[in-house]
Amino acid sequence: QKTFSHKISYMIETDLQNTPSGEIVLGLKRQVRIPGLYWFQWLSRTHFFICMPGAYFPMTHSLAECMAVGTIPILEFPEITDPKLEDGVNCIAFSGKAGFVEAIERALAMSDDEVQEMKRNVETFYDQHLNFAPFLAKLLTQAKPDVSLKFPFEFPFD
Repeated sequence: QKTFSHKISYMIETDLQNTPSGEIVLGLKRQVRIPGLYWFQWLSRTHFFICMPGAYFPMTHSLAECMAVGTIPILEFPEITDPKLEDGVNCIAFSGKAGFVEAIERALAMSDDEVQEMKRNVETFYDQHLNFAPFLAKLLTQAKPDVSLKFPFEFPFD
């Protein structure tokens, strides 16, 4: 926040009609919650989304969600997808705190043409690898019969 304070605007409350229009928009208060019904619509209006790693798993749902609408992920672990995401092609990757600042600077410096090309690459990657149909086809054609599938979700049992 200190590095980019002059480029940040803050969402104080959830108001989807009056979303701040700064280069970087942050929602810092707990009352900024975008209802699920509007989440993908709101996300599709952004060029980039910072995909923070999860507490137990490095990949969180936010990576697949942002890519589903063509939003470019900024993340520390591009190797967590299969195949790996490529820095500068379909994501902006970073390593550590200094790398994070540099990744934000790279994103803000991109031309509109570069952003649009990368967004197309993100959509292509999602369609080919993360969308449910190709994912299921890959799962069902695995050569190893002992493949296990782990879901990072908890399901309530009655």
